[in-house]
Amino acid sequence: MSIWDDYKTRVRTRINVKQDRLLLTERQWKLKHYVKLNDKCGKYLWVNAYCPNQELYLWDEEVRKMTDEELATYRAEEKEKRVARAKRRELKAEFDKLKKQKMDKSSTERRSFNMIKAMRNKIINNSVCIAKTVDIALYDYKENFVADFITDFGIRKTIKMSKKNLQKMFNWKEAVEFLKFLNYDKDMYEKFIRYFFPDKLEYLSLVKENEVIVVDTETTGLNADTDELLQVSIIDSQGNTLFNSYIKPLYTDNWNKAMAVNHITPEMVANAPNILEVKQEINRILNSANIIVGYSTNFDLSFLSAVGIENSKATVIDVMQDFADIYGEWSDKYGCNKGQKLTKCAEYYGYDWGNDTAHDSLADCRATLYCYQKMLKE
Repeated sequence: MSIWDDYKTRVRTRINVKQDRLLLTERQWKLKHYVKLNDKCGKYLWVNAYCPNQELYLWDEEVRKMTDEELATYRAEEKEKRVARAKRRELKAEFDKLKKQKMDKSSTERRSFNMIKAMRNKIINNSVCIAKTVDIALYDYKENFVADFITDFGIRKTIKMSKKNLQKMFNWKEAVEFLKFLNYDKDMYEKFIRYFFPDKLEYLSLVKENEVIVVDTETTGLNADTDELLQVSIIDSQGNTLFNSYIKPLYTDNWNKAMAVNHITPEMVANAPNILEVKQEINRILNSANIIVGYSTNFDLSFLSAVGIENSKATVIDVMQDFADIYGEWSDKYGCNKGQKLTKCAEYYGYDWGNDTAHDSLADCRATLYCYQKMLKE
């Protein structure tokens, strides 16, 4: 007799779970490092009466703890997925930027856009596609460079093509200009040119960096509607400081609770500009980015948004959320892995703070960038 015999419904919300029992999806159990006992366990249910998809649900008696080998495999697979997701977010941000460009712009931009479409079609038409859908991009820049190239455009096919055939398809100038217009990252440029056009290495100077920025703030409290900014810092993907300044609050005279954490005193901001004086500069920098990285990014962006500083087109990456799954401290209260402090994340990746101290927004930007880059390389 199965435990499910007592539950004929196919909707999860119609099952009353007692306090001493757990009924979770297979993924939720895996996040807690449990796997199902066998393939006969569990039942596919709709999350609620309006949900179009079903999930496999398992009772606590239908799962067991992962073995060390299973846990290692699971963590490795999750890391691969996170890296792939981050890469796809970056590439999607770049491609979305192109799609949003209107054709009534200058003739030069129109020609560039048409060149991209022609190049994309040329690659697709001359490629041998294997009808196998993949969930993550392939990052073998030798035999399967084009697989990654095509996947980035949403065509989820595995492509096989020899170096010789690819070189016949288009010349090195077309390739470089094409990638340059897309703002591809430096590593991809270099690997592309070194592998396919090794006699043109001098043109690596044409590479243009990705427009990635890291943002961090310090505030008088936790509520963006009632509290104010005390410090704003922004750096680029190379760690160069684009903006860093204390901010004098417009209405708040003291912030004792926040001061105990960030150590910013009223005297330190007394001669600093207020947010209205630097708003235009911060807004310009924020809107120059395709990708905004931060630690609890939505918190920082909510304070900027409250004073009219926004970039709704950029892709937002929260390192804290990604690190939560890597660190794997489960929260029964929220039903997911618990977010960790930046200091814990920095310690995990071996970051050296040097003379910097946590809760200075510029120092936090540098630590966040370091951790973000480490996560991408895992």
